Amino acid sequence: MDEQKLIQTAVVQSEEQLRSVLAHTAFAIYKRNLLTDQYDYVSQAFFAIVGYEPQEVEGQQLENLLAMIHPADVEQVVGRIADAIAGTEAEPYCLIEYRFRHKDGTYRWLQDQFRVVRADNGEPQALIGSVRDITDRKNAEEAIRRTEKKFHDLFMRLPLPLSIINNKSDLVFLNEQFTCVFGYTREEVPTLESWRDKAYPDPIRRLHAEQTWEMAVRQFFFFFLIMQPVELTVTCKNGLLRDVLVSGGVLDDSIVLTYTDITELRRNEKLLYSTYERRQKNELMNQLVESAVITEQMAFASEKIFGDQREHPFVLCLIKIDDLTDSHKHGRDRT
Repeated sequence: MDEQKLIQTAVVQSEEQLRSVLAHTAFAIYKRNLLTDQYDYVSQAFFAIVGYEPQEVEGQQLENLLAMIHPADVEQVVGRIADAIAGTEAEPYCLIEYRFRHKDGTYRWLQDQFRVVRADNGEPQALIGSVRDITDRKNAEEAIRRTEKKFHDLFMRLPLPLSIINNKSDLVFLNEQFTCVFGYTREEVPTLESWRDKAYPDPIRRLHAEQTWEMAVRQFFFFFLIMQPVELTVTCKNGLLRDVLVSGGVLDDSIVLTYTDITELRRNEKLLYSTYERRQKNELMNQLVESAVITEQMAFASEKIFGDQREHPFVLCLIKIDDLTDSHKHGRDRT
C-alpha cells in the first residue's frame, strides 16, 4: 500500500513538473482530436501567445478557429492540414506560418508544426503539434524587405548607369539608366564576359579594357587603394561609341560599378583643341603677312633708292609656309 502511494505521489509530481515546463515554455503544445473535432489538450503557454485561456480554445470547432486566422492565410492552412491528413506531405512533420487574431484584436504571426497520429489501420486520429509566436521575426523580415526595396528602387532610378557584379562575375543587377545609355538588358549581358564581348567587340580594345580594369581592381583589393576611375570606350547596342569613366566600390561580396558618360566632354575638348589650332595658324599667317608687307615695302624702297630690279620674296615665302603647314597637317593625320 505504501509502495502504491509512493508511485502515485511520483506520478503527481512528474505531472506537475511537466505542467510547469509546458506552462513556461515559448511553445504552446496541443493535441487536436480529429474524431471529435475538438482539442484534447492545450498547454497554458497558449494564453501568452494569443491571449486565450486553454479552456476557451479546447471546445472550439475547427471552423471557429479558422475564422480567427487572417483571411489571406486560411486557404494555405486548410490545404496543408488536408494534405497532411491525406498523407501527401513529403515530411512527417508539417510546418505552417500564418497570422492568428489575438484576443486584443491584433494579428500575431504563428509558426505551427504538427504531425498526424494514425491508428494501426492507418486512419488519422489526431494532430499533435506546437505553436510559437514569430511576430518579431516576421516584422524584422518585413523591415529588411522594405529596406531592400528602397535600395533597389534607388539603384534602379539613379540617373547614372549602374551594375552589380558578384564574386562569380555574374551581372546580377543593371539599372534602368544602364539600359537607356548602352541599350543592353541583363538578359543580353548576364555575365562580365558577355558584357565585354558586346561592349568591346574589337579584340585589341577588349584586351585593353580587361587589363585596365583588372589592374584597378587589384590595386583596390590588394593594396587598399581608392578605386580610381577607368576611362574606356564602350560600343552601345546601336553601334554608337561612348566614352565613359568606370569606377566602383564593394558591397558585401559584390562590386557596384558606375559609368559616367563623358562622350560630350571629350567631343567638346577635341572641338576646343581644333579651334585652338586654327587660331594659332591664323595668328601665324597674320604674322607672316605682316612680315611680307614689311619686306615688300623694303624691296620697293630699295628699288627706288638703288634702282634694283629684284624678285620680291613675298610669294616665295608664302608658298614655303603653306607647304610647311600642309606637310605638318598631313603628317599629323597619318599619325
